[in-house]
Amino acid sequence: MARPLHLLWAMGLIGSLGAARLPEPARWIEPAFEKPHADAELSGADEGSVRAAGLLTALGLVGLAAVVAKYELEGPVAAEVLRVVDGDTLTVRAKIWIGQELTTNVRLSGVNAPELSGGCDEERALAEAARRFLAERVEGRPVTLRKIALDKFGGRVVALVEDGAGDLGSALLAARLAVPYDGGRREPWCK
Repeated sequence: MARPLHLLWAMGLIGSLGAARLPEPARWIEPAFEKPHADAELSGADEGSVRAAGLLTALGLVGLAAVVAKYELEGPVAAEVLRVVDGDTLTVRAKIWIGQELTTNVRLSGVNAPELSGGCDEERALAEAARRFLAERVEGRPVTLRKIALDKFGGRVVALVEDGAGDLGSALLAARLAVPYDGGRREPWCK
């Protein structure tokens, strides 16, 4: 998937550079307080090449945005769980290189747990149960991050998180403390 997106970005960038005609060689610039004559040509580019350059630049920017949005680090990345934020988010210290660590929030990929600040008592009780389930299982313990990607809201990453017993998201689903989630619209927990 990444290769076609990179090609789209590169074609748009190269095309936008080639579509615009280079301006004429430099010439005398009139002082700013003098207005140019109404019939004076302002640039060396014709309308067609400006439109083509704009279209190809837009194509390149769309391709670049798609490349960034789909960027994913396969892993594995070793980490230690510092804190369980809620039923589907952890704060971890990830070991990213020899002697290099990074503290970040990680959302569990593929699941949605109830919110601690939910809209009804039932949701808040389930949210606390999901948070407690994760805390008892992994808080202060090592985990492995896989398929790490940027979260759609920023400020954290999304990853498959595993401990010695398996995938945390699958464990939450099996315990009926979360529902499957594909990144789209979330269904309400309160009826």
